[in-house]
Amino acid sequence: MRYIRKIDGAMKEAPASPFRGASYYLANGFLAYSGTLTLSRLDIVDGAIVELPALEATEEWVEKRPFVSAITALLTDEVKAALAESWQTQAWIAKLPGDAVNLLDAEVSAFLTAAGLTLEQIRAEMEV
Repeated sequence: MRYIRKIDGAMKEAPASPFRGASYYLANGFLAYSGTLTLSRLDIVDGAIVELPALEATEEWVEKRPFVSAITALLTDEVKAALAESWQTQAWIAKLPGDAVNLLDAEVSAFLTAAGLTLEQIRAEMEV
C-alpha cells in the first residue's frame, strides 16, 4: 500500500515506515493507493486518487536509410517518377537531420499523405 497526497499542486508519496500504520497517514491527509502507476500518472480529485491516461508518444525515431528505402519500395512507379523529379522531395529528404527520422513528426505525416502512404505501411515495410 502506498500513501499519497497533493501538496502545492504536486503529487507526493509518503516514505514507507514500518512504525506508522494506515491511520497515521490518513490522519495526515494521505490517501491509500494500491496501484502501480507512477506519481506522474496520478491526481487527486474531490478527495479521491484518479489514475490519469498515459500520454501519447510524440516521437518515434527510426534510421533514415531504412525509412527512405521503405518509401521507395512502397511507391508506385508513377508516384516514384513524379517524386524523384520533384526538388521539394529531394530537399525534404536532404533536410532530415542526422541519421534518424521522427515518424510522428507533422512534416513526415504530410509527406506520407502526399505520397499516398500510411505510417502503418512504412512500419510494416521497415520490419521486412
